[in-house]
Amino acid sequence: MVSDVEDNEDTNENENINENEASLTKNFDNELQINDNSALTFKLHKKTIFCCNLSSNDKYVVSGDEDDMAYVWKVEDGSIHFQCEGHTDSVIDAKFNINSNYLATIDMKGTIKIWLVENGQCVTQTQLEDLNWIDWHPVLENVLLLGGAEGNCYVVKVNSKKELDLKILSSASNALHGFFLKDGKKCITGHENGSVKLWDIQDSKKIYRFKTDGEYSITCLAINFENTLISIGYEHSQLVVINATNGKKIYESIKEKEDNTIEAMAFSKMLSLLVVCYLDGDIEVLDLKTFLIRDKINFKQGFTKVIFDRINDYKFYVASLDGSIKCLDIRNLELIFEHTGHKSHVLDFQISQKNNFIVSCSEDFTCKVFEKN
Repeated sequence: MVSDVEDNEDTNENENINENEASLTKNFDNELQINDNSALTFKLHKKTIFCCNLSSNDKYVVSGDEDDMAYVWKVEDGSIHFQCEGHTDSVIDAKFNINSNYLATIDMKGTIKIWLVENGQCVTQTQLEDLNWIDWHPVLENVLLLGGAEGNCYVVKVNSKKELDLKILSSASNALHGFFLKDGKKCITGHENGSVKLWDIQDSKKIYRFKTDGEYSITCLAINFENTLISIGYEHSQLVVINATNGKKIYESIKEKEDNTIEAMAFSKMLSLLVVCYLDGDIEVLDLKTFLIRDKINFKQGFTKVIFDRINDYKFYVASLDGSIKCLDIRNLELIFEHTGHKSHVLDFQISQKNNFIVSCSEDFTCKVFEKN
């Protein structure tokens, strides 16, 4: 729908504002005018957009919102490929599988739907406990991992009859984070009670459980490229690094500000460095050889996500609560460039496989496509 997509290079300022644009104007009319350097804006969502993800061929974006809806749309022009209808609560996560022939969407009431990307057909669905996240298997196209609010995680297989076979990884505390290891044989889960667990997927058995002495909830998890180190971010700014194989603690720190929180982390692929982003706007670079803080900067506004560049490992990108996506140099934390245009918090973003554009979503009801500098 052309009226719901804005090509920002060719926008006619005299065109009538459509209904969705009008609602944006109403909700954000007190905001300052922001320079919008995006190439395209997708405007079909009517409420906050929680997630966005790219297909492996960089052709499609899926974006899920608070209005129980997800859309699959084309990066090239923002046109709708299909709508993911039938959810009865906020679509909290949506992801393509490894070769992008399947798409999974979940909502906060526990519905999971599996879609064929080619034609938008929902091939199967089921109802579980309230769900938090999805992670597709790194090798198998028909296996995914789900995290549940009651604590259970589910290894889900789409079988030959397009039915869902389930294995349950049983826990008693909200599974807030989780992912497969790159060998596809094990997975990591992080829970509200502060515990981190490594699981053997084949027999659904726990290999180890790590927990600190405190009761802080886990806010984020990250693993390095070699799958040897896991970093755990907690409420009250507690940071722990453990050995991914045996769960032994290697490093721990707590900042002085107890009301602060670690919001996002990412390991450099080539360098022995960890980027840690805080709610208060701090970004720290931890040297993993010395476990000393190598550098630090504050941007006053907090962050929601951090991703390293796919080609240049000196560059990393952070999504900010000020509505921007910033690119920084890890060697000195200098700001290289900044993408702007969102009028509220950026909640999610992805970098294309070809490393030539970024897709983002926001509380301002829009998704944007930015050409990478």
